[in-house]
Amino acid sequence: DATNLSKLILRTFWNKSRGFFFDKTIDGKWIEVYGCEGWLPLYAGLCIPEQVEAITKTLTSATYFNTYTPFPSLAKSHPSFNPDKGYWNGPVWIDQAAFAIEGLRDHGKKELALKSLVQLVQSTRMAEKGVPLYENYNPITGDGLNAPGFSWSAAHVLMLLVKP
Repeated sequence: DATNLSKLILRTFWNKSRGFFFDKTIDGKWIEVYGCEGWLPLYAGLCIPEQVEAITKTLTSATYFNTYTPFPSLAKSHPSFNPDKGYWNGPVWIDQAAFAIEGLRDHGKKELALKSLVQLVQSTRMAEKGVPLYENYNPITGDGLNAPGFSWSAAHVLMLLVKP
């Protein structure tokens, strides 16, 4: 079943001309919004080399996801991007950033993954004594947003730090 589902995801949601995974409407039309769901197949290990390269290019583009705090949930260039006002309008969620970093690392992009992890930790000041881990972060400033002391973020940071 997993093999069939993997093939279905690749066939249905990969937009070759855009080089990214996108959602579709129920009638099959593309929803061409660059969001964090577009790199989940990378994390899941579903991508072929051509897709890995295309997704990496998008992740490292300042137009989309290469922000001060990397990997916002919505591309910086989207008209609805407003991380301070809107739960999924661009804040960086540590779990989603971890999926990008682990996906890159697992596909041989270890140097980029490490650089992204260091950028994530430094920009959010999460390694500084007394600075809580937040639910999510502003990708432009690195400021913590919403709930402080968020265990889900802490769990993902720990997983990122212990995985080789």
